[in-house]
Amino acid sequence: MHAGCKDAQFVLLEGNHDYRAFDAAQKDIYHKFQSELNYAKMLNLKERGVKWVKSWTDGELFKLGNAYFTHGLYTNQYHAKKMVERFGVCIYYGHLHDVMEIPITQRGPDKTLVGKSLGTLCDYKQKYMKGHPSNWQQAFAVFEFFPDGFFQETTIKIFKNRFKILNGKIYDGRAIVKG
Repeated sequence: MHAGCKDAQFVLLEGNHDYRAFDAAQKDIYHKFQSELNYAKMLNLKERGVKWVKSWTDGELFKLGNAYFTHGLYTNQYHAKKMVERFGVCIYYGHLHDVMEIPITQRGPDKTLVGKSLGTLCDYKQKYMKGHPSNWQQAFAVFEFFPDGFFQETTIKIFKNRFKILNGKIYDGRAIVKG
């Protein structure tokens, strides 16, 4: 539990960038570092009350209500569709840094499954992109859960470092500027 968030859960999903260090350690020259690469231990996640989910190396999913969360796997043009079809659950991820959603409706009421990429909070100007265009979208999602596990998800997109949320307040960086 954390101050100010009595019911909050903090979860860190392992992704492909986390795995790069492990991959490098497989090479002979870096092999001696392999035993030291334990992110959960290095970052003291247990002591901080943060759950580490090995979604990249072990395929683990984090489930909250009827929603499942993972880092993401696919890089094709319609990755949200592929994610929901392959996992067969409402699945949310961020691997490609864009916002994309596809519903898959099954027979019967309240049987819609959703695959959704939730965007990114990183800076668009990454050195490795070398100025090339991307389909990245700065965004984040807010989930509100009902007691039966169903939920409402709202994606908040960020433009020019600002966003407006449902209560009408506009946030610009870290300060509320209107509302």
